[in-house]
Amino acid sequence: MNADNSEVLCDTFFLKPIVDDACKAGKEFPAPNFKYKPITNSQIEWAIAQLGPYKVPGADGIANVVFMQCMGLLVPHLGLIYRVIFMLKTYPKQWKESNMVVLR
Repeated sequence: MNADNSEVLCDTFFLKPIVDDACKAGKEFPAPNFKYKPITNSQIEWAIAQLGPYKVPGADGIANVVFMQCMGLLVPHLGLIYRVIFMLKTYPKQWKESNMVVLR
């Protein structure tokens, strides 16, 4: 009985990874709904302002409050990084991964 409950709980909270086949050659995609515009520093500032300051940090271990308190120093560099990433049409593999922490 405990084994069954444990398995149900595990299946509920720890979902199996989804295999991403969107990049397979020959796949047809719909036309874009909008024209791409490079991200602006004000958009990054807005996103940082929306963060909860004391949420659990991501894999990098940097707390949101650090981004909020250092926004003036970080945003010019983050803006440049994001614009270059989109210009080069690349996306760091580490940014595609995330972990969800489930708290009781």
